[in-house]
Amino acid sequence: MRSAVWIRVLVLLGVLSTFGCESSNEDSAEHPDPGTSAVQPGYRASLYPTPWPADQANLNRSNSVVNAGLPVGVKPGEVAVESVEMPFPTFAYTREANEVFVLGGLPTSLEDIISEIDGEAPGENAFEPHLSRYNPETAEVVQLDLDRGTGTPYVGGALIHANGFVYVLSQAYLYKIDAETMDIVEGRQLADSPGRIYNGLATGRSGELITKYFSLFSPTPDSAFLLLDPDTLETRYALEAPGATPRLTVHEDESGREFLYHLNTETTFRFEITGGELVYDDSWVSRYDPYGTGAPNNEPTSPIIVGGRVHYCTNTMEQTSEDPMRIFWQEVEANYSETDSPLLGQPMLEGIDTPGWSFFSPAIDDLLGIIVGMDMGSRALVALRIRDDGSLQRLWQKNLAGGARPTIVGDRGYVYATDWVEGVDHLVLLDLETGTEILRVPTTATRPTVATIVVLGDEVYYGSGEPGRPTGLFHRFYVP
Repeated sequence: MRSAVWIRVLVLLGVLSTFGCESSNEDSAEHPDPGTSAVQPGYRASLYPTPWPADQANLNRSNSVVNAGLPVGVKPGEVAVESVEMPFPTFAYTREANEVFVLGGLPTSLEDIISEIDGEAPGENAFEPHLSRYNPETAEVVQLDLDRGTGTPYVGGALIHANGFVYVLSQAYLYKIDAETMDIVEGRQLADSPGRIYNGLATGRSGELITKYFSLFSPTPDSAFLLLDPDTLETRYALEAPGATPRLTVHEDESGREFLYHLNTETTFRFEITGGELVYDDSWVSRYDPYGTGAPNNEPTSPIIVGGRVHYCTNTMEQTSEDPMRIFWQEVEANYSETDSPLLGQPMLEGIDTPGWSFFSPAIDDLLGIIVGMDMGSRALVALRIRDDGSLQRLWQKNLAGGARPTIVGDRGYVYATDWVEGVDHLVLLDLETGTEILRVPTTATRPTVATIVVLGDEVYYGSGEPGRPTGLFHRFYVP
């Protein structure tokens, strides 16, 4: 087996700890967010104090928040929906009240996923990346074209930084954007080569930006992890290491050490973020073999860290998935070695033996540790809990033709998901512990979505790409 440890420092231009970001490294404890006046769970380092400043709400990627979204006790018939036109909206982020930012115009690969769900042709949507700012109170949309990049078309990523700026990664180009004026105040072309893909954008407690690139098609290894200056966008440090499609997860351990977590198709591993460098932790690297067959692994989901565990699922690539999805995990505080037995997995769904896959990783409630996983291939949503003995407890399982990543509001006991039924896409609200459907709201979207569901104040938002239709839609759900 090829070793996963081919690591080489490429660039070291300066120390990142002098970036000047004054944000606390506590989990938002000193920074109630403006959208809810609540302290949000998860590791948030140098993220803006708002419910949804990153792809999966926080840096540990739990996709779980508190005290936001539709109010407790909401009933069917009470929720209104408004939709505005927007080109292929995908990932959404929140900032201040009435500020929702949407990364869109990114149909590449997502069109095929939508077609796998509904059976329609993918459509011919142009790749025209943009960042749009949506004001739900006025329905105003301000669109900024992200047209400077020349790299591989792919959903890169974005975040709202503690310094107030919006950072967007698209086609090997990094943008720093003024949230108030929607002007690009700084931009930088990142190192590029044919087939190289940048995906995922994170930040550490010193304020540095963190990203990576990889290649699915290069005949030689082509992957590196980068630390970038949030002011100048210069690459301050780069480390060649074997990355893959999963996005980046950042977490602080019990002793206060900050780590960057990742996995490729062979091993899980992490780097300590310290002194402006990424230091490979050779005491925490593990092979994984979720099916126990020794066969090559399909591209896995991104790591999610909750309750001292790092969680993963199998099968993010629908074209090559041959087995039902499995979930596997390891302990943050334990030691692992490549010479140990590989991590094994357990079936995510019960009673399903057909090939499964999901573009998105699960959501995990930071309060109760409940895992909500979605299998797009099997059209199923499941809630799980890991028992102390390492076995899985299935709380509930439902058939939903969903494409949006499930979102948890833990203190309200809510799970938001989507369900495409007879040509109509719906927002569905479920009870977190029982799976009981509380309500569903139809939208004007006629195809499934592949997007994020975000919450701000007492409202919920998500986008519908609508490939093959004249335009995409961005939806707002609220109680009038």
